[in-house]
Amino acid sequence: MLLSSHVVAGNGIYWLKESNPTSRMEEFYVSLSKRVALNDVSISEVDRLCGSAEVATIIVSKAQALEYISDVFKGRECKAQFLSVLFSAGRYSSIDMGVLKTRHIAIEQPLMHQVSYASEHKQYIKRLGVLYSKRDDPVEIGMIKAMYKHKNLELVFRLTDDGSSSVEALKEVIKVVDGIVVSPQSKLITPTYIKPLLIATIRQRIPVFGGLSPGFVKSGFSGGWYSTNESISDTVVKVINKFEDALPVEYAEKPVLVVNERVSRHLRMQMKRPTSP
Repeated sequence: MLLSSHVVAGNGIYWLKESNPTSRMEEFYVSLSKRVALNDVSISEVDRLCGSAEVATIIVSKAQALEYISDVFKGRECKAQFLSVLFSAGRYSSIDMGVLKTRHIAIEQPLMHQVSYASEHKQYIKRLGVLYSKRDDPVEIGMIKAMYKHKNLELVFRLTDDGSSSVEALKEVIKVVDGIVVSPQSKLITPTYIKPLLIATIRQRIPVFGGLSPGFVKSGFSGGWYSTNESISDTVVKVINKFEDALPVEYAEKPVLVVNERVSRHLRMQMKRPTSP
């Protein structure tokens, strides 16, 4: 039953089609279409929806498409509202949408959730490295620092925005910490740097938590909290129903915990399994 996931009737819900959708986009589309009636549209039809009498909600699943909409429509009157999904909060915050009504549901879970999960392993981790970015919410970073200031866990923060300096920051941090949390906004989770990150940490038997999605755990991260297609879909419904009251960036509720048992055995760690962040 999806009674709790029904959308308020009256406004059209439109899915902006991509020419080369990823498997994640296709899987998410299937999940979302079970909850709402989606109308597929192309980028060329956005202009028509902007001038429509109804308040259309256009769901955008790619940052580049949202950038295009921003460039074309942010200085024009547009009755449509835009809801972006499947990319990071930091990527969204870098796009200037002008006066367009926009909300975003981040693909990742908050950095605070990943730090919280890493802190569950205090028998192994006394000093925790937090590799973050200027695109992370400074309020959230401040809250994390305040929360752990008087706890039996020392946090070591390092900015990792630039490629070469991020690698140097990683080399420096792994000398002094027992575990690492990597922000979804960090340069180190990009394809160029993820392999050196994993090689360096596994050699030193240092667990790594966080990243964008469960795919990072499959690649060699120890674990973390992650949004599912189902939880993001439910959050889409919630935001559509209360668009005006929604936060600019929302995170999916009811994330799942994913751990890499093979890596944990290599690290000789017993991974904790809390029921919620």
